[in-house]
Amino acid sequence: MSVVTQFPPATSAEAIRWFSHKLHLETDCADVHSAQRAGEVDFVLLHVVGSEEAFARRHLPGAQHLPHSQITAERMAAWPAETLFVVYLRRAALQTALTLPR
Repeated sequence: MSVVTQFPPATSAEAIRWFSHKLHLETDCADVHSAQRAGEVDFVLLHVVGSEEAFARRHLPGAQHLPHSQITAERMAAWPAETLFVVYLRRAALQTALTLPR
């Protein structure tokens, strides 16, 4: 038995539940790009790491710079409560995902 098969595969129902749940928490960069190209930006794209200078040199089009350290309840009150935030940069996105709901 290999490492691949040491655990039984998920059933179809389990896979559907798992991946459906992930879609509530994640999006694909191609979907973000497609929405931007179509003018359907119904989310706020956040760049949450680095200095202003680094952000100015390199960021995704349409992104807003809000360093993770500046994410506070007071700062987030600038947006309506129902705002959908898309945070990019993998590690920072995970940290921000834990901070935003608090």
